[in-house]
Amino acid sequence: MLVKNHFEGMTTVVTSRPAAAKVSDLSRKILHYFYFDAYTSACIRGTDSPLEEVSPAYYRLGLDEKVTATGKLRAAADELFIRLPRLTALVRSVRNQLRGGSVEQEVLLQALYSAQQLLTLEDHGAEDELMDQIPLAVATTSCHAIEKVREPLRQYLSPKDFEIAANYRLTRMTLLRLCGRLHQCVPSTDTALPLPPFAHIASELRRHGGNALKSCENSSKLRPRQRMGVNVQTSIALWGALSDFPELFAEGESQVAQLRQWLLVNASTALDGYRPGLLSPQDMDEAADVFVGGPLIGVYVDVYQLHG
Repeated sequence: MLVKNHFEGMTTVVTSRPAAAKVSDLSRKILHYFYFDAYTSACIRGTDSPLEEVSPAYYRLGLDEKVTATGKLRAAADELFIRLPRLTALVRSVRNQLRGGSVEQEVLLQALYSAQQLLTLEDHGAEDELMDQIPLAVATTSCHAIEKVREPLRQYLSPKDFEIAANYRLTRMTLLRLCGRLHQCVPSTDTALPLPPFAHIASELRRHGGNALKSCENSSKLRPRQRMGVNVQTSIALWGALSDFPELFAEGESQVAQLRQWLLVNASTALDGYRPGLLSPQDMDEAADVFVGGPLIGVYVDVYQLHG
């Protein structure tokens, strides 16, 4: 509740500032702390982010800033955290209307336009530059499916670098999955969609998801609240990617089942302080669907509304 009160107070301050007011580095750093929670809260409530009214100067790179790989990825992830809830709500509207028999073209076009704009928020050069700086290590796990996917591990030089990379991967994976849902809502005869094809979506999910699996042990270095958020949300996103493309990270039913069980246990462990016990596959399915426009139901929604 204290975090929520701080967030609401900070949001009031930054949204009421004149657009021309200079943004300090301290203000950016303080607001950056809340992007992840603001994104999660908005998605599970089915609303736009309250930070949409914040000046872009708070999260975009300034012309006078020293441009680094982590700075570029942080700027992209922060803007995605702010913009994704609106796209998620639009996709939910499209999916609901489709179940009713017809989709309003205006809503569909808004969703497609939003997705097209958000797809530009990526930086392969910054990704490669950061990955080149990360030492490799050997995976240690009894799960063959996990070991196969995670070799070699990535040991980040600092918790900050890992958190930025994890947030960037999470937002990109979620955006790609939302694009996949939009594909399913549009007639297959429409070849002029401003969306990447399914093959590209699968390829990018495999790349981002593989890097997430190779570096997940770095979460142990984060502060407790950040560690919980990164572990749960990344596990949910990976579970959803596997639901969309079953053999994305593993081959054969046995390895896929092992990987899904590992993700389920990882998410359950992270949530243990808020919701003791093992999550069920249905819990994971519902949580993964919430973030791509599915029904606002499930254990994760209940837990976050109670403790978020």
